[in-house]
Amino acid sequence: MRTEWAIQTLREGKVPLEKLAGGIANWERSQAAALTGQWLGEFPNQIELIICNNDDMALGAADTLGRLEILRPVCVVGIDGTPEGMEAVKTGRMFATVRIDDVLYGRAMIRMAASLAMGESLPEDIPLEDGTYFRCPSYPVVGGPEMDEN
Repeated sequence: MRTEWAIQTLREGKVPLEKLAGGIANWERSQAAALTGQWLGEFPNQIELIICNNDDMALGAADTLGRLEILRPVCVVGIDGTPEGMEAVKTGRMFATVRIDDVLYGRAMIRMAASLAMGESLPEDIPLEDGTYFRCPSYPVVGGPEMDEN
């Protein structure tokens, strides 16, 4: 769902794009690195953007781009704003990541888990979409050396 949402958002923003490939890397850096290498072989000189569903997979894509010494610009975007992902954005190995309000997210998850463990209803002040999904505020982090550390 993350990938399709990202593609839909880009299209709604009138960004011209063609999805060349997609794959499952099971949230693992090494699998994403292998997929990236395969895609670069299948689509030489065509890939401009790689969207990954977490920062580890984005780092795997960036690893392959570095290992193969791809000099043309390929933007790699991750999700989660992990410390290593944030550092990769700061140094330019990744173009961006998406960071959530981790304090709000953590508090909501703990409160929901505690309620369920105690056989209680979910807290009413935690909104769920369709009775199932908790949407936490998120924001893009795009950087370079001047990136704000916060």
